Amino acid sequence: MKIDPAEWRPITFEGVEMPQSLMAITILGEALPEIDDETDQWLWTLAICRGRTKTGSAKDCARFSEKALNELLSHKRRVQEHIKANLYEFGFDPETTCAEWLMSLHRILALSRASSDHCSWSASGHPDDPLGSKEGVDRFIRALDSTAKSLNSNEK
Repeated sequence: MKIDPAEWRPITFEGVEMPQSLMAITILGEALPEIDDETDQWLWTLAICRGRTKTGSAKDCARFSEKALNELLSHKRRVQEHIKANLYEFGFDPETTCAEWLMSLHRILALSRASSDHCSWSASGHPDDPLGSKEGVDRFIRALDSTAKSLNSNEK
């Protein structure tokens, strides 16, 4: 079974495209309780970037990618079992996914260390995405902001 490209998009970190499996790395915190909350939160921020550009300090990106990399290396078999139990039905092969995550985290660590200030990453939207594009997401966020301002002014 293949991974659905409409659901799982490649993440581009500092101009380098990573495998689409990286978008599923959010389960690492669930698979490894040893991962601290800050690193787990960073993994979620890393992975949830479809149609948006995210940024973070290079220092944080290096620190959190290194923590995740070390935990993944230390508990590889447990992570593979978790991938099999939770992602296999979506086309993720445990060994391949684990290897791609290790490679991606290593690349992110190196790119972050080479960056002087901030790192940026994003994943392209898919034509079938409900919001369609970065512009569609931006319009949606502007509409939400406008609604929030309107609701806040009505409360006063």
